[in-house]
Formats: sequence, C-alpha cells, structure tokens
Amino acid sequence: MQLTPVDTSSVMTSDLSVDQLQKAMKAVRELRASVSLVFDKLNSGMKETESSGDKDKSFLSELRECLSKVNTDIE
Repeated sequence: MQLTPVDTSSVMTSDLSVDQLQKAMKAVRELRASVSLVFDKLNSGMKETESSGDKDKSFLSELRECLSKVNTDIE
C-alpha cells in the first residue's frame, strides 16, 4: 500500500482556529469520560451486599447520575 503525502499548507486555512480545535477536543474527552462511566456502571452491575430492593434503587440512581453527566457534557 502506497501512502500519498498530505499537503498540510491548506490545513490552517480552514475556518477553525487552534483554540476552537482545542475546545472541541476537550469537549470530546469529557464526553468520552462520562460515557465510560455509564458503561463501567453497567458492567459492574448491582452490588451484592445490598438487599434486592435496595440494589435496584441504588443501581438505578447511580446510573441516572452517570447518564445525567453525559447529558450535561453533550450540552
């Protein structure tokens, strides 16, 4: 497979500034982190030490908090 060199002279001529790119990358990192928390919570499931009713409520409450963080990061 032959790689073709990329003309980098046109990269900085776009409408995006370096500052805007940095802000976008930061927002993506924050969103990825909050989504990871959701999947970690789903992966870990409910704690074995809690009673059945308490497990459900606690798990759903923690999951709701994680999803709320994702929602906040999207906005």
